[in-house]
Amino acid sequence: MNCSICLDSLKTPVSTPCGHIHCEKCLIAHVESNSNGMTASCPTCRAEFCIATPDLRFVSSKHHKFIMPSVRRVFLDAPSTSTKTLEETITVLTNRVRELERDKTLLLDRCEAALVASSTHAERERDARVQNNKLKKEVQELRGKYDAMKRKCKEIKDE
Repeated sequence: MNCSICLDSLKTPVSTPCGHIHCEKCLIAHVESNSNGMTASCPTCRAEFCIATPDLRFVSSKHHKFIMPSVRRVFLDAPSTSTKTLEETITVLTNRVRELERDKTLLLDRCEAALVASSTHAERERDARVQNNKLKKEVQELRGKYDAMKRKCKEIKDE
């Protein structure tokens, strides 16, 4: 982590009440440059905080546990992963992204082909339904003619 004041890696890190972390020396220099002796502002977000702590001799003992300094020391763990490990992870993830992009392209191509096939099938099905309806009408007409001829034949036989 880097200090936002000196832009160097943190040396004896301390935290302001708003949660921003700075080097202790950098924060002290920032607070000392402030003209007000009771409050200071966070160098990162400009949130004001009190820098004076009350004398505990004048505060009842039951309230001592609630009085804490506004700037507290922070203990940060050293990063456990090395740069080489991070570079390997980046390489693996970059390759995975490429694979996923290739798979996405293939999937899009297959989807487009399926859509074309589906629309072609739907169009042919519509044509088949139209032709089926025409043929049904023709069959009805022929059946009507057949029935009419059958009646005529029966009439001729009966005569």
